[in-house]
Amino acid sequence: LRILKVFLGDGDEPIRTRLWYCLLSSLPNCVALSYEWGSPARDHDIFCEGKIVKVTSNLLAAL
Repeated sequence: LRILKVFLGDGDEPIRTRLWYCLLSSLPNCVALSYEWGSPARDHDIFCEGKIVKVTSNLLAAL
């Protein structure tokens, strides 16, 4: 599985995340999120491991 850890920011700071992989047998306590709904336009930026990743409005709001 791919797990996306979301780091808290202050105010209007961009969202920062980190992606890591784990086995189902060692899955940490986490919350699952489906992000394939709404408009497919990826108009917003978040940072994942220091790189810009374009995301949808709904995913940005959920994060």
